[in-house]
Amino acid sequence: MGLFEALFQRGPRLASAPDSARAVDVPELDISTAESMLIITVPARVVPDIKAAAAGEAVVLRGDQAPRSRADGSPVLAAWLAPSKRDDLPVIDQDRGWLVPLPPEACRAVLGGLRAETGGYEVSERLAIVVE
Repeated sequence: MGLFEALFQRGPRLASAPDSARAVDVPELDISTAESMLIITVPARVVPDIKAAAAGEAVVLRGDQAPRSRADGSPVLAAWLAPSKRDDLPVIDQDRGWLVPLPPEACRAVLGGLRAETGGYEVSERLAIVVE
């Protein structure tokens, strides 16, 4: 992609990591994909941290192997959640883990519907959160 295309691209862009984020250790963290949807599974105690991300504070959920890389070279198990003005695409970074943008629609869904109760919550067409 050339500079012109990058500057005037109309479709979604890849997410980027925030400059800083509050770290939350979540040994039970699980991240998977289904088609184009990213599914983040967390314990109920983490819901307030996810809501903080939707309210404007960048948060990184770190699984049992973050922040170091896994021995087999696969990406670290982490999810960087940060508000985004655009509907950027989640992307996996080998060194940081999943970079998960929260566009305004997803922020509203998290703040209005995500509860610290067992269940699945479809936050957007690209993101679901499972609370265990």
